[in-house]
Amino acid sequence: MISSLPQRSNAGVGLEWSVVARSDILVVRHFASMNEPLFSVLDVVEIADTALFKELGLTGRRGSVATIRRFDDGRYQYSIGSEDEGVGGLYWEDALQPTGEQADISMYRLTGPFQERDVVRISSEYPDPDIAGREAVIDGSYADDEEELLLGVWIEELRQGYGVPPGSMMSTGERRRPEPLGRSSTSSRVSPNGEVLGTETYVIVDEISQYL
Repeated sequence: MISSLPQRSNAGVGLEWSVVARSDILVVRHFASMNEPLFSVLDVVEIADTALFKELGLTGRRGSVATIRRFDDGRYQYSIGSEDEGVGGLYWEDALQPTGEQADISMYRLTGPFQERDVVRISSEYPDPDIAGREAVIDGSYADDEEELLLGVWIEELRQGYGVPPGSMMSTGERRRPEPLGRSSTSSRVSPNGEVLGTETYVIVDEISQYL
């Protein structure tokens, strides 16, 4: 989710902070333009050795590529998954270094009877009357605390996501196809003080959900 880095100069590489899609995802943004992505889904990458990453305690820490985004100007951005707390997030290509390793896809699979894209029906006795008895799709997210595991589900009728315990759902025997690659989406650029600087369009080149 490794090809070698081509020879190129880092002169003039700029840096800014952005928050994309979710307010809690920190994006360290390096400006670079490449024709093809350097990394593939499941490639293990290492965070670059820069003063900023050192300050954040990220230099040398590892994760694997879960999603590849290509922006209109040809830059690539990667969603990185990691079991190492604090590493997961969105990084621009020059913020990552190859390791020559690949991650095991099992780290992206949910534990238990359900997997991403499974169609389920929430129990009619579920305490939230807004979603009790409704059909939902497992979206691949989860929250695991000391009390219980919650799986993320998307309810199309309500156009909203929820966290539901696995024991409160039953399988319908159906599974949705992955979303098509090449689809477009947008992200917001936000300054360090929270000011929205604008939006950018990107294309999903590849993503882990295609292989789960």
